[in-house]
Amino acid sequence: MRQITTLLRDHCQSYVDAYHRGIPSNRHKVAACSEILKITKTAEPEEVALMVAGMHLMREHDSRRFPSDAGFDGQLVRQVRSLHGIAMGRTVTLATGRDRAWFKTLSIQATQLIAAYLKDAYSTFAAHVITSERRREEKRNRVVADLARGFDEDPEAA
Repeated sequence: MRQITTLLRDHCQSYVDAYHRGIPSNRHKVAACSEILKITKTAEPEEVALMVAGMHLMREHDSRRFPSDAGFDGQLVRQVRSLHGIAMGRTVTLATGRDRAWFKTLSIQATQLIAAYLKDAYSTFAAHVITSERRREEKRNRVVADLARGFDEDPEAA
């Protein structure tokens, strides 16, 4: 996980550095890389990997939650960015003394790029988690079926 995070951070850092040196860059990709740098600096690599894998498992088990690929991408990015409050802002109203939390939004293009980076980087890990979960589910179903067959047999017939 640390190697994946390091590679992702290095790639994004080089793109942002090139932008700051004056090389023409896509603004959405700069925003996406900046957000990924924030994520990789504040969150543990395992947290990000587990969040991405968890979102894929959620999609596998209840696909109705995500009506489209873009919806899944948006929620994936939102959940990863919310790990340590990276995506949250706070505003304090001086007159009332109340503070209000709000979600920092990104452009659709930046969200798509972040989702693509995350899915590409953690796809192997997510695939292993999904395969492991399928095997565990099959084993559980097999045990339930064996128990049901065992109780359905007529003891007097034997």
